[in-house]
Amino acid sequence: MKKREEKAIKKISLKFVVFIFFLLFLIFSGISIKKSFIFSRPDRINIFKYDDDATLYSLSTKDSSHYVIKFNSNLKLLIPGGYGYYRVGALGKLVKLEKNNDIFIRTISYSTSSFIDRYFYPRRVSIYYKSENDKDIKMLGLKEILFYKSNSSVWDKLYLLWKFFIIEKNKISNLEVFEKDNINKELFFDKDKFDEKYKGLFYQKTYRDENKTVQILYSKDYNSAFIIGQILEGVGIRVVDISQKEPLSKNCAVWENSKKFSKTIMNLASRFHCSLKNQKVEFSDIIFSLGNLENKWALK
Repeated sequence: MKKREEKAIKKISLKFVVFIFFLLFLIFSGISIKKSFIFSRPDRINIFKYDDDATLYSLSTKDSSHYVIKFNSNLKLLIPGGYGYYRVGALGKLVKLEKNNDIFIRTISYSTSSFIDRYFYPRRVSIYYKSENDKDIKMLGLKEILFYKSNSSVWDKLYLLWKFFIIEKNKISNLEVFEKDNINKELFFDKDKFDEKYKGLFYQKTYRDENKTVQILYSKDYNSAFIIGQILEGVGIRVVDISQKEPLSKNCAVWENSKKFSKTIMNLASRFHCSLKNQKVEFSDIIFSLGNLENKWALK
């Protein structure tokens, strides 16, 4: 009788443990789905694929205004965080050396004045020397989406597989990558020309509709504040002031005087990993205090 009771208790305990694990799985899956492109559906999704054919894909979720930017492996980009200029073909090695995938996001975000949502890169990183990129547009394929390293969830990958499957190549615009060289014939990305020609292409309707103004506060490095301001302007968020002020906290923070936070401030907090505060604001709708972001986005 005692053994039967023990077996019954073990059986009930096992069922309870399985139930708890199943419940946790459902909860975490629900959170993951909610954060994915399937439900969040931003107006525009920007994906950087890094390999011997480094490409930025900018996909609209509202219409057919899709763009592609292909980066020459020998092209040098300026990397925020004090790294200086690096060849695109060596960017992956830097990421591996620093153990910081965020370098992909900061580099391409700064270069194109846009938000970068996801990145994909090979598990075995090489240094690439391809001097010219093919003009033919290569879609992000099954191999890259499923087997490359990425900051994408399973649900994001499923969405992107579907999105790239339904997009027609002739509906994608291949944007020009402006280049300039020095006396040593080294190629550098001309950010000023790029911004001048393509300003407005990466605007997101949500930010334009909310029309929130932002004041950026920095303590030491004006350039960090300026380039973050360029990125915000590039996606359609209006920056009305950049001011020097002693940091209120070590880490970055954004605040807005509202009972219900706007999508603009919530996205800023999420993208830059900042704390979100409900606090009185006078000069603008949103205050963005950079804190630790100054070092991460420094150009020297």
